[in-house]
Amino acid sequence: MIRPKTASFASLPSAMATAASLTQRAYDLLREALLDCRFEPGEPLRIGELCKRLDASQGAVREALSRLTSEGLVEARPQRGFRVTPISAADLRDLTAARIEIEELCLRHAIDAGDVRWESRLVAAFHQLSRTPPLEPGPQPRFDRRFVALHHSFFDVLVSSCDSRLRTTCAARPNCWSSKSANSPQPPRRAVAAWVTSSLP
Repeated sequence: MIRPKTASFASLPSAMATAASLTQRAYDLLREALLDCRFEPGEPLRIGELCKRLDASQGAVREALSRLTSEGLVEARPQRGFRVTPISAADLRDLTAARIEIEELCLRHAIDAGDVRWESRLVAAFHQLSRTPPLEPGPQPRFDRRFVALHHSFFDVLVSSCDSRLRTTCAARPNCWSSKSANSPQPPRRAVAAWVTSSLP
């Protein structure tokens, strides 16, 4: 979960700081739930129900939903409230194609600019990733949270030698690992990881 930076509230009056903290908490929890696919695409997000689930006020939940709408994770419908942004197979194909082009560019720049220290950190990050089971136990295949975190960490190390502007672009990656994706034997970046580390001198 993304934690609120309490330092940013230091100059606010205590009541305002508390309200801001509660709004941030509601946003963090709801964003994590959306990215963890705990809601179905297109599912209505009713403020009353979210207030109970998040233990938050209506104002905090409304503000969180507004922020998530601007990020494209939630859709606001006039007179009908909020819902999870729908996504189709065609959307996923388009998104995947775009990410492949962007990340391939980042990877090429990272390899060209990487030094021995970068290679060492890359091998260490891949070692952790490759030793972590990707799926949670249970009948429904879902990616394990620790594996997802290590997977993202590996990617961060992988592009860390890029130009800062490219690195920022690559870092803005979608994080939603759906249960359908878990049916794949290994995520695309894990295959890339194996290829990159095997290619290092």
